[in-house]
Amino acid sequence: MGPLAVRTWSCVAAWLALGLLLAGCGPAPATTARSPAGDQRTVVTSFYPLAYFAECMTGDRWRIRCPCPGGEDPAAWIPDRAALVEFQEASLVLLNGAGYEKWTTAVALPMSRVVETAQPFAAEFLELPTVSHAHGPGGRHQHSGIDSHTWLDPEHARRQAQSILAALSKRWPEDAPTFRRGYERLADEFQTLDRQFRELSPELRRAVVYASHPAYGYLAKRYGWSLLNLDFPPDEPPSATQWESFREAFRAQLDPAGNKRRLLLFESEPLPAIRERLATQFHVATVVFDPGETRPVAGNYFSLMLQNLASLRRSLGLSNP
Repeated sequence: MGPLAVRTWSCVAAWLALGLLLAGCGPAPATTARSPAGDQRTVVTSFYPLAYFAECMTGDRWRIRCPCPGGEDPAAWIPDRAALVEFQEASLVLLNGAGYEKWTTAVALPMSRVVETAQPFAAEFLELPTVSHAHGPGGRHQHSGIDSHTWLDPEHARRQAQSILAALSKRWPEDAPTFRRGYERLADEFQTLDRQFRELSPELRRAVVYASHPAYGYLAKRYGWSLLNLDFPPDEPPSATQWESFREAFRAQLDPAGNKRRLLLFESEPLPAIRERLATQFHVATVVFDPGETRPVAGNYFSLMLQNLASLRRSLGLSNP
């Protein structure tokens, strides 16, 4: 990877606004003048979890779309003109909210059909420290402001699914019983996931937990973990400064008796050299905890979260149930 430039969203907003103007996609393009037909039944989402929740509540008559390409980081993705048209023509648009879809500040969406699924618990949003780093093909960028990783908390994810249920039922009231049955199945799965996190959390509260990326704050708050966020990307060798910052964090939480396990959560598999140095020099176990922002190669949201739980158990020396 070549030199990485820090991407600021004010620049992105300006670029998007200019691009839309030149492309003829201003605030009221002709394509959005058409009312979404009753039989269109197209739901467009900004990233995978919302698409999955909607799929679980609908049937074959609905078309659930997520235009973000599989290799992109949805949090840094900038929709092209074709993707914007999909959002603008959709019967229903599902967003995470909580500042996740930064591109939405620079485009015109059909607000009567847009649902920010995390909005019902906005009072519970967490603030992030400013962190600049890179992951995925989007280059170096900053995280600050609101923590938008709401869907990792099973209770918050359930409430986001509930927002989707309400939006679907309002848009297609004649199919509300179908949506309700799908939501109830999801709610049972969220309850199972919550129970497994609660069963594991006493062990995690006795451990020292670091995160290479500020993605796990809602989980830590829900289940009482002590979590320290670092700037430690998995796919590039850490600089001497990053290693020294980690060393300082390590020393600040020394365990004189040596009884505490230390875990470092990564969103994806870290470089072997990172894993080896953490293990040999610091006795820190690396844990891949995939936040599931893109559709997994196999399985679904719940199987991925169960896989994450299994990784946590292994790192703690526990057997899986």
